[in-house]
Amino acid sequence: MKLSDRTISSRLTYLWKFFPYVILPYLMAWTVFGWVNLLMPFSYTLGRLNTTSLILFTLFTALFGIVVVRVLLPLRVVIMATDGLIVKELWKNTFVPFSAIASIHGPDWSTLNRIKIELKTATRFGPSIVFSPPMFQARAVLSSLRSLDLS
Repeated sequence: MKLSDRTISSRLTYLWKFFPYVILPYLMAWTVFGWVNLLMPFSYTLGRLNTTSLILFTLFTALFGIVVVRVLLPLRVVIMATDGLIVKELWKNTFVPFSAIASIHGPDWSTLNRIKIELKTATRFGPSIVFSPPMFQARAVLSSLRSLDLS
């Protein structure tokens, strides 16, 4: 990475990617514990209201898990270099020249203001790159990306 390179993704990207691996097993463990407690004949019998609450909690856990995985796991660290983008994910790095960018979309509806870069050809990260810019800088990052010469 050169001195002129600028990170345009949030410093919290790795934290956001780690979050599903912490919160989802915790919620799933509580869901399993609740069902085991309900279904075991020798355990304390939860009432009808608590059974309904357990069903709702199970549905909430499943829906929350799907949303969290779809929003957070695709995030990448993106560094803007003079002639392209450096895309990182832990131990994998790849370089995407500006000419390989087909379109730029975003920021999206999530609180992370994710920006999606569609590529003309797929890289090791797939046909698109999704990243979250620093907080309150999504519009500035988006305008700087759109101002690039993509030819």
